[in-house]
Amino acid sequence: MGMKAQEKQLELCEVSRRLQGKRMLSDRLKLEEKRQVLQRQIEAFEAKALGILPGIDEEDGGRNMYRGDDWMDEEEDDELDAELVDGEEGEDGNEELWQGQANDALHEIRVAIGHKSFLFRNRVRPSNSQKTKTRAWGEVQVVAKMVARHARVYTQARWAMERLRANGDILEKYKVLKPQDLKAITHIMDNTVQGMRNQPMSWIWAVDVAGDTSQSDWLAELQWVNWLRTKARNDRWKEEHAIVLAEMNWTVRYFEKRARDWQEIADGTAQ
Repeated sequence: MGMKAQEKQLELCEVSRRLQGKRMLSDRLKLEEKRQVLQRQIEAFEAKALGILPGIDEEDGGRNMYRGDDWMDEEEDDELDAELVDGEEGEDGNEELWQGQANDALHEIRVAIGHKSFLFRNRVRPSNSQKTKTRAWGEVQVVAKMVARHARVYTQARWAMERLRANGDILEKYKVLKPQDLKAITHIMDNTVQGMRNQPMSWIWAVDVAGDTSQSDWLAELQWVNWLRTKARNDRWKEEHAIVLAEMNWTVRYFEKRARDWQEIADGTAQ
């Protein structure tokens, strides 16, 4: 329940930023509806916590409920985040829950990035008119917002694991997400792109998240193409290694032969 409330909170932050500066009544109503939904989830979460630990009350560290105009700023959500991390039962089980949320977020990120790469290759680049290009970019923007939303969920899950003092192996597996990790990887799908032969894919594609390829055709194609590119690069490295060894052998033999030729000239035995 706490994780769902946290995801709703992130969604609310996104809506609040998007509507910033807009004064239309419908926009304010939309934001207020989302606030009320989140508040009900927070109250249900706190009620569940009181049922588990009935000795906790307001004076023992509880937080004041939302009563109307005292809604906290969507940008200042650390207090709620900390409650949602600390309020679950069992630290070990809680850590597994956050790992599960991180896996789900990574899966959604990979699917969305794969979709965005597909759109760039099959919608944006082939567009031959302003109308089709505008429509294609609109599709890309929708997917980009999905990527950003799931990236925030992943970042929160990783922050929670850090707060729970997860061991180094777990934090090494779930690395910090950076902007370059969220870029479209069109060079994987298009072999005509120059200068990208040795461009590695982000670490997010190496994390084992079961069920990825079976749930997404374009993600399956993406991983298949990447496997072929990686195998081709490995084969090319092996071939280049063999060629370099042969060339070095040829060079040594050539200089040894020239040394013998000059020695014969010096000895007067050259033919």
